[in-house]
Amino acid sequence: MRTLLDFRNWRKALPDGFMAMNVCDITPDSIASALDETTSGKTRWKNGLGYVRTVLGDCVKTGTLDENPAKRVHVERRPDHAGDVSIYTPEELRRLMDACRDYPSGLDKACAGCAPVFALMAFAGVRPDEAAKIRWEDISLELLNIRIGPSVAKKARRRNIRINPTLKAWMEETPEPKRSGKVAPARWIQKATRVRREAGINGSEKQDALRHSFGSYTLAVENDLDALKSDMGHEHVRVYFDFYHKSVPKREALPYWQVLPPLKS
Repeated sequence: MRTLLDFRNWRKALPDGFMAMNVCDITPDSIASALDETTSGKTRWKNGLGYVRTVLGDCVKTGTLDENPAKRVHVERRPDHAGDVSIYTPEELRRLMDACRDYPSGLDKACAGCAPVFALMAFAGVRPDEAAKIRWEDISLELLNIRIGPSVAKKARRRNIRINPTLKAWMEETPEPKRSGKVAPARWIQKATRVRREAGINGSEKQDALRHSFGSYTLAVENDLDALKSDMGHEHVRVYFDFYHKSVPKREALPYWQVLPPLKS
């Protein structure tokens, strides 16, 4: 279902002129031009190329085309730039966290349990796939540490992440007796989608944006590359200069860390 949905989205995103072309007339240059017109950033560009390659690959299988022109498109034609990194503003993050609540109707009503998962991504830089696997047993609010084991980490390497005061406040919202098993609630993907929708957040545009936000806002406040590198699990310092360095001034970063749970009456 996700693949079909992605295909529908790309069909709408690519230029009408390109989509109206006879497949026999499509060339590597026309594919590249269509992607240049509708995308920014290497990752999105490559995703679009993957879609076109798949569709034209089916044409090869049916005998409509002798070869797939998308295979001759140079993948690395567009570099990523720091400006391409999408991050949350403090206001957007507040809307997202406020939307983590239970709803009276509709599918996947019980969304309050999404808050600690979004908090792990926003205030610890945990990758979405990792956040879905983390267990409460991996989190020590006493030692202010999160253990990311090989079975959870993207690159199968252990790392430890510091728990800052903002993250601690959000994790403590979950009563201690309920801190066992996976942090993510059942049907996490569906509930997260509803939370973003209720918050007015475009999930496609904000993919990985919470992790990028953590990197940007942490570097702006701490200016400590070594500590951030350890938290996020990157191997090369260049990543931070490409994506996070000076992307947010400190005065704009401070409100991000003030997105806290509502005070209990």
